[in-house]
Amino acid sequence: MAMEYQQKLEAIMEHIQETGLWTNTFSDVIIGSYKTLPADAGNHISIDLPEEQHYNTIPLFTMLTALQRPHGSMLIQGAPGIGKTTIAEYISHFIFDIPTDHIYDSTIYCHPELTQEQMIARLCTASLLKEGVEKIIERSFIPCPIHMLDEINRLPPDKTSIFYQAVDRGFVKYMDHRLILEPGPIFGTANYNDGGNFDMTPPFLDRFEVSVGVPSPNAIDLEFITDADDEDVKRLIVKDEFKLTKKDRDNIWEQMKAMKFSKEARNYIHYFASQVNFCMRAASPKYSPCAPAFMNKGSCETQKPDRICHDCHYHNDSSVCNKTENELSVRGVKAIYKYSKALGWFLGQDEVTIETVKNVLPYVARHRLKATPSADNQCTTTAKLPKTALVNMLIEKAEDSFNRATPIFESYGSIINAFEKVEKGEMKPAELKKVEEHGQEEISQHDDPVKFALACWMQRLHHYIKSKYKI
Repeated sequence: MAMEYQQKLEAIMEHIQETGLWTNTFSDVIIGSYKTLPADAGNHISIDLPEEQHYNTIPLFTMLTALQRPHGSMLIQGAPGIGKTTIAEYISHFIFDIPTDHIYDSTIYCHPELTQEQMIARLCTASLLKEGVEKIIERSFIPCPIHMLDEINRLPPDKTSIFYQAVDRGFVKYMDHRLILEPGPIFGTANYNDGGNFDMTPPFLDRFEVSVGVPSPNAIDLEFITDADDEDVKRLIVKDEFKLTKKDRDNIWEQMKAMKFSKEARNYIHYFASQVNFCMRAASPKYSPCAPAFMNKGSCETQKPDRICHDCHYHNDSSVCNKTENELSVRGVKAIYKYSKALGWFLGQDEVTIETVKNVLPYVARHRLKATPSADNQCTTTAKLPKTALVNMLIEKAEDSFNRATPIFESYGSIINAFEKVEKGEMKPAELKKVEEHGQEEISQHDDPVKFALACWMQRLHHYIKSKYKI
């Protein structure tokens, strides 16, 4: 059956929540139509009532992470004791058919006194003394397919740096040895800031592909959790009909990889990234032969938005660029593509749609982007804009301008199409030159930051055309 795997995965998520293994009732990924219900008399707060597909992000993205190859990585944040570690353990148990005791034993339960030898590996003393050989004995975190870093922000930054390559590229370094993690997900859990934890550095956060914030269970959920018998709950986790085989997981990964994007969805990713990353003040047009390449926040060497936004043409309420101090990294954009494919596959789509990309963006970007004072000032309920709310605001701000930017993509597309025709011998090079000049003029007339991103590609394409066709 075409949706056999998806149905099984849905059954796993439902089983985990309905049996009390983990319960937190809400739906924040809503696909298709929905009805908005005011939740207070002043209509300031509302809740969306889904009429088609709807999912809870925590089990959904935990499951999508567990299915990535060779490693997916996910940061789960929230208050203490609300099931951050539990959901990752149970989802992993069913997908990998691994006893939960094995997962517990291989988990690194973080605290400031842990050493590299306690977390990663140690030398075999007998081999070193008797033979003079550095024999490495790996800790169980390495060979277990489920790599859990529980309360990762209890480690100080110098110790979280041990896991930079583990989260990013699936290996850790011990002395002169590179230890390869068993293929499987990497989960980090973190409580919100308190007296016993540390701020995680931006480079470390960036290595997690996605993150979610877990709310506390509501009062009805708490009653359901309290009524569940612990021994009965433990017996439920051995049900075989929900588990996946290695062949199942391999097939799912191949199907995910094969997903294609609609042209509109791909343009939307290009557009959103260019809006978030753009900074006019980062470059010096007068002294740079390719100023657009440096018009991004990554090129802001000393000061960040919105301290450098004063009098900038793009410093206004409708702009996206002045709402974040930093940009989406290469890892972040790659994660958008990766998880959009995964969610599109799970939803049974023929191709990834803009709606799917928008449902992924908050969880790829929430732990990466830092709001500027301009963005925080637009939040009326708290002093600072919540992380997921920040990304949703950026999506909303980009909505209208994306529609207005359609002619830019069309002009750029016309140049690419003409170039491909010339390469196939279907158009004369002289005609390509006319299309290129017309497209460049059209793009230059539009006042949108995305044109600066396209300009770098047009520079490259122009050189190729001139050098190959001598026009």
